[in-house]
Amino acid sequence: MNEFIDILECNQCGGSLIQKKDELTCLNCGFKYGYRDEIIRTLPVLKGEKVLSHRKWDEFYKKWDKEKSYLKGFEEAKSSYQKNGGGQLERESNLNKNTVYLEIGCGSFFLGQILAKKCKLVIGIDFSLKALEIARKMLKDQGIKNFILIHGDIFKIPLKSKSVNFIYGGGVIEHFQKTEECVSELFRVTSNKGIVINAVPILNVGSLTYRQIWGNIPDFPILKQIAEFIHIKLLKEKHMVFGYEMSFPKSKLTKIHLKVGFKKVLIKRLECPVMLDFLPKIVRPLFRWLAINSQQFWPMALVVAKK
Repeated sequence: MNEFIDILECNQCGGSLIQKKDELTCLNCGFKYGYRDEIIRTLPVLKGEKVLSHRKWDEFYKKWDKEKSYLKGFEEAKSSYQKNGGGQLERESNLNKNTVYLEIGCGSFFLGQILAKKCKLVIGIDFSLKALEIARKMLKDQGIKNFILIHGDIFKIPLKSKSVNFIYGGGVIEHFQKTEECVSELFRVTSNKGIVINAVPILNVGSLTYRQIWGNIPDFPILKQIAEFIHIKLLKEKHMVFGYEMSFPKSKLTKIHLKVGFKKVLIKRLECPVMLDFLPKIVRPLFRWLAINSQQFWPMALVVAKK
C-alpha cells in the first residue's frame, strides 16, 4: 500500500493518510480506516435505496464465492473481452502505461484484472466486501501488485481530486436516486482531460418492456412514481434482482454530466452481444437487428464524458 498511498485522502476532511499496520490514519483529523487483507475499509452506514442494492449484490457474491462461480466467470470475461465492449472502452479511454484506472461498483474486479498490465495502477471500489475479497484473492493468485481495493461508497471516494485518468462504471450509477451527486464525485477525482465512461440503461422500448422483468424504474415524471409504487410497494421488490435500478432519457444523461462540469459528453451504443433468449426464436433476428440499429431498442448506452 505504501507505494500508492499518496493517491488516497480522508473522505471526512480531505487530509492525507498514513499506514500503520492494519489501519490508515488521517494526518489532519485523525480519523482511522481499517486496512485488512489489502482492502481499505471506508464504507459508511448505508441508507435509502443503497440498502436494497447492497443486500442484493452481497447475496449474489456470497453465492458466487461459495460455488466458486467466479473462476468460470473470469475465464468467460477474458475470452469475450473484445466482444463485450473491451475494445470499445480502450479506444474511448486512450489507455496506456501511465493510466490510473478506477472502476466503480467493481464487483470481483474482472476488468481491473484484465487491464492491470496495461495501466500504472488499477483501483476498484465496491460496497460488497465479499466481492472485494474474491477480487483480492484473484489478483494475488495472478501476481498482480499494482492495485488498490476499497470497501466504500462511490459518493465519498477516498481518492485525491484529479487523481484518476480513466473511470469506468459497468451498470452502476443507475442504482442511485441522487445520480447527479454521484457523477459530481466522479468528476472531482477525474484528472484534467480525463475520461469517465458509464454503461447505463436508457429510457426506450426495452426499458419499458423486458427490463421490467428485473424491476427497472424509468426516470421520467409519473412513470417513475408508478414503477416505484408497483415494484417496491405492491411487489415488495420481488423482481428487483439488481436492487434499485433506473433507466434514463439520453437528454438527462447528457444534462447531468455537463452540469457537474464535463466539457464533452457523447452517448453511444454499448458494443456487446444482444441476449434475447426470452423471445421466440423466429423473432430474435429482427429484435437483434433493432437492438443494434435503433436507439429505441439499445439494451445499454455508453456515456463517454471528457473533462
